[in-house]
Amino acid sequence: MTVEPLKILIAAARPSERDALQRALAESTLDLDINDAEARELAVAALSGGTYDCAFFDTGLTHEAGVDTLGELYHAGVDRPVIMINGEHPEAMMIELLEAGAADCLKPSEISADRLSRSLLGAIRTSRAEKQAAEAEAKLTRLSIYDPLTALPNRALFLDRLDQGVALSKRENRQVAVLMMDLNGFREVNATLGHAVGDELLAEVAKRLLVVTRESDTLARIGGDEFAELLPSGATGEGAIKAAEKAIEALKDPLTIQGHRLATGISIGIAVFPTHGNDASTLMRHADTAMFAAKRNATGYAVYYGQVADDDETHVRQLSLSGDLRHAITQNELVLNYQPKVTFKPPRIAGVEALLRWNHPQHGLVTPDVFIPLAEQTGIIEPLTAWVLEAALKQHREWLEIGLDIPVSVNLSPVTLHDRSFSEQIARLLEKWRVPARGLVLEITESAIISDVARATETVDKLHEMGVRISIDDFGTGYSSLAYIRRLRVSEIKVDKSFVLNMREINDDAVIVRSIVDLGRNLGLSVVAEGIEDIETWKLLENLQCTEAQGYFISRPMDAAALLRWTEETDYGGRRGGA
Repeated sequence: MTVEPLKILIAAARPSERDALQRALAESTLDLDINDAEARELAVAALSGGTYDCAFFDTGLTHEAGVDTLGELYHAGVDRPVIMINGEHPEAMMIELLEAGAADCLKPSEISADRLSRSLLGAIRTSRAEKQAAEAEAKLTRLSIYDPLTALPNRALFLDRLDQGVALSKRENRQVAVLMMDLNGFREVNATLGHAVGDELLAEVAKRLLVVTRESDTLARIGGDEFAELLPSGATGEGAIKAAEKAIEALKDPLTIQGHRLATGISIGIAVFPTHGNDASTLMRHADTAMFAAKRNATGYAVYYGQVADDDETHVRQLSLSGDLRHAITQNELVLNYQPKVTFKPPRIAGVEALLRWNHPQHGLVTPDVFIPLAEQTGIIEPLTAWVLEAALKQHREWLEIGLDIPVSVNLSPVTLHDRSFSEQIARLLEKWRVPARGLVLEITESAIISDVARATETVDKLHEMGVRISIDDFGTGYSSLAYIRRLRVSEIKVDKSFVLNMREINDDAVIVRSIVDLGRNLGLSVVAEGIEDIETWKLLENLQCTEAQGYFISRPMDAAALLRWTEETDYGGRRGGA
């Protein structure tokens, strides 16, 4: 084994001291590679390069007797030992140099082969020992907060970040989402193929999940085959569901581990602060409850419902709500409200978005973020969507009968979008209610597109050929690429309200909104900004040449009768035309 010589740098102001150092080092028995620098700046630069093992500095070459040079090297991150040669300053200065970080401090009279060898070897050994200790400490610190198998944050670090996220969200009155994930069938892999295969499977799963995790989110392995994801301040239930769908999609294809082709799915539970808990431990517990429900029912993901902690009670309530929802479809418990969309120039009504409401006889108003995921998980989404479309087109026909031409937008779930017979269903409903295709706008999410691009493209193409307009809802919050957006024959994109709400205060949100508006204009698409709540935001969007506006500043959602009065009493009016 070849041992490299020690690289030594000499930085001396006086030739006599430089020559004395070189002679003494040459007379030593050490294998040395000696270089010199005549200027302080050159010496500092050379040491900063990290190629030297040790340096001798003459205090006559520096300011403040060398203390400044030692400080400069420290701030530059130089961890090589420096031995000071003090020939001009009082001996008291030598103590100050040692306190400032010098490995040793010698007088010119002490320069000899033996003395320099002892000082040099002692400085290098001490430096290496300190470096090894620092590396060991850093390794121990990392092991305490990171999982060594996947290199992901562990449970301790995840909980710390969740605590911080909840605290921040309380101050900002925003939401935080937690996703608990558990691999399906992992125990069988361990039992059948051994822990080595199981460990490699976990590492590969972590890699796939990381690909679909945003940089602002935290993905962690919290134990065994369980992972968790934190969506920080500003998250929404819809955003959490999109993240869950992406994680499920990432693990759809089998993984090949040591020659074994393994198909492993994942079950995900979702809990959102503050709806499902006001602290980290409650959110974790409720997300875990939802995860077990998803695993038991084979639904992929589940959102925590209610404020109860008992899993059985939660499951019973879910089953009860799903049964009640089927009943609600036929018993007039569902109603549609309509929120206007208006143009900026001139400010006139351009359409409405149909928003579903469920007035439960026992539980009161049940919000869509509760019953829509439940409908998707239990197969009720198809009859529910059919009811919404029927009610919306019937209302549009009634408006047409009185000369009011207001296109109506309906939100679609991914399940509906990927149904190959859906376009035929739309054609039948348009014919039944004698509604022109241009009177219907179907809103789809980015996650619905990306989960099955081929099927989504097929459905959108058929609807486009019929004349039905397609809008991409919550644009900017998903994971779709520009290539997919350009491929789809869409007419409109809607800027997610999370960006619009804060665009006056948060520059990043304003930049995102501006970019989306520019993108839509360049692609020839209408751009609708959701979540406008004040005149200042309206003016900002108007100056950006956004196409349409929607939000409480214009109007809250209302029933059909209230909307009719609104069109008559406001300056936005309505487009009157023949039926």
